[in-house]
Amino acid sequence: MSPSEIKIWYLCDKAHCRSRPNFRRLKKRVTYSMEAFIKSTQLVKENLTELTKEVSNLIELSSSNNPVSKENLLDVYDIICELQGDLKENFMKCKKYFQDYCIMRQRILDCFEE
Repeated sequence: MSPSEIKIWYLCDKAHCRSRPNFRRLKKRVTYSMEAFIKSTQLVKENLTELTKEVSNLIELSSSNNPVSKENLLDVYDIICELQGDLKENFMKCKKYFQDYCIMRQRILDCFEE
């Protein structure tokens, strides 16, 4: 948690908005969104690593002097396409969780302005 996040929680604990029923729920949602964002970011990193490995395999197979069957190339290509789909899905999750986090964080900050 960043220093600014710690400061927000500290201020919220001291503020009058702490007793509001929505505050605790907002705090949980911010925490959940932040954790989900971190997990989905790790999945994106793993997807990229696997994708890079498979692209390297495809390049190696296609540039080798040994004859490579079309089926082998298609298998690697299918794996790459599947990984690309996973990457896109996990990236969209990252985007969603980060947006949720920003919205919930702003709602907490809005408590101080009321």
